[in-house]
Amino acid sequence: MSDLPLLIDVEAACNAIIEELNMARSELDEGEVLIVETIGSDDVFTVERIGYRQPNLIRLSGKDSSGNDASILCHVSQIKLSVRFEKSEQPRPKIGFGAWRENQQG
Repeated sequence: MSDLPLLIDVEAACNAIIEELNMARSELDEGEVLIVETIGSDDVFTVERIGYRQPNLIRLSGKDSSGNDASILCHVSQIKLSVRFEKSEQPRPKIGFGAWRENQQG
C-alpha cells in the first residue's frame, strides 16, 4: 500500500455534486423546494452556490441559520451535504446548473 496522498479531482467532484442536485431538483413535486444543507455543524447552513479552487478546495456559499450571507471552505474529501424535499407556500427561486457554479478556477 502506498503512502502517497489520495488525489481527488476537485472539478470532477464539483460537477458531480451539481449534477446530483440538478437531478434531485428535477424530481420536485408542485409546491416543493430542494433544501441543501451542510452536515457536521451545529449551525444550519443552506447552500445556494458551489465553487472550487484547484487543487482541492470546495467553497459552499449561502445563508446561515440567521439568514446572513456566509461561506464554508472545505477540502474536497470533507464535504457532506444533506439534500431533502420540503413543502413550501412560497417557492424559492429555482437554482439551475449555471447558478450552482460559483467559479471554475481561482
